[in-house]
Amino acid sequence: MFKPAEDTPACATVLVEILAEAGLPDGVLNLICGYGEEAGQPMLEDERVRMISFTGSAVSAGRWLLERDGT
Repeated sequence: MFKPAEDTPACATVLVEILAEAGLPDGVLNLICGYGEEAGQPMLEDERVRMISFTGSAVSAGRWLLERDGT
């Protein structure tokens, strides 16, 4: 799953379209747009998601993820 920052969903959409045109199979990369708690929390709770990598503020986004990870 790929959840871009709320400010950049258009860039992410174009990137996913380019990867699909390059031959990336359906379902390998799934784009999810939305705010962190609305879109991010379900990813943290879904057992199919085995790893999360993010680029963002260690203070806000990083701590938010750590507090909700539960591991």
